[in-house]
Amino acid sequence: MLLSRLLALSLLLVALTDLASATQDGNRADAASATRWEQLLNWLPEDTETIIVAQGPLQVPKRDAGEFSFGESAPLLPAGPLVSLENGLLRNALPWQNVVCAVEGSRRFVSPGGLGLMPYQGCHIIEFDAACDGAVQKAFQTCQTKAEKQVQLGDAEVAVFTKKHDNDVWSYFVCRPKPGVLICATDRAYLEATLKRIGRKSEKRALPADLPEWKHVDLKARVWAVRHYRKESAQNDPSSPLRSKAPANVPDPAAVGFVFWYSPGADKVARARYISGAKDAVNLAAQGWNYPSEGLSPQITQVAPGVVEIVTSISEERTGRMYALVLLMHLGHGIYL
Repeated sequence: MLLSRLLALSLLLVALTDLASATQDGNRADAASATRWEQLLNWLPEDTETIIVAQGPLQVPKRDAGEFSFGESAPLLPAGPLVSLENGLLRNALPWQNVVCAVEGSRRFVSPGGLGLMPYQGCHIIEFDAACDGAVQKAFQTCQTKAEKQVQLGDAEVAVFTKKHDNDVWSYFVCRPKPGVLICATDRAYLEATLKRIGRKSEKRALPADLPEWKHVDLKARVWAVRHYRKESAQNDPSSPLRSKAPANVPDPAAVGFVFWYSPGADKVARARYISGAKDAVNLAAQGWNYPSEGLSPQITQVAPGVVEIVTSISEERTGRMYALVLLMHLGHGIYL
């Protein structure tokens, strides 16, 4: 297992903890943003494997990086590199701006060249309140000034950054395709496909509504995620259970998908479900989630045929850190340390 090699959060969680969510009290997203994720989902390419959604109201506070809890970091999971790029350039340019919705779409997860985050193709989309567009536009102009180069993709001006992380060279493509919207992509082709789909209704969307995963995730939660395993990219993906034994998975050829949801609140309970046709699905899920020596011992039960629920109390900081590592791996964002 990859997790035997993981000692602490790196890269992605560093990015996440640069933002602390200023969510309003309560465990549900507001009604307005509940429809926004569907519109943003329509922008993503059809072969997207993972989506992560955070529903507002959220804010981008200007504060120093520090030790934040899982509850503070979780709502900004889909923001990804947008908040850590260029030493927090966007975070520093957009303090206290209201976020309506944030969505990540990603696919084709692969092993890193050495240590660090698994490379992937994806887009991180943050939609701000319309009144914030002046600040968003200035922030993007700052990106253009700092970028190594700029390219034009359709009608969108794109600022391009290239960064070396351990043995991998990452490219980040930042654009403002619409007022109040910032996108950071890790792959040019994925971004091009996304930009072409903005503003038009496509016949097929990413993660179609008839997938079984949609029946098992709470879409009203503050933050939630859906992953539908794709066979065509599994053999290069160490986090996919559809691949034969790899450092980051528990092999399961009958695996279908994975969902997660969480609303920061008093109970501090995160929920996930593993969907599989395997007879021993409960045992397979336990292999991927039970790490008592690291403070992670969730309740794992079969709640329906082919559906295993993982319920975790993350009131302790140690549990929250290990939970984040395991969750990210299940979503395709494993970290090698």
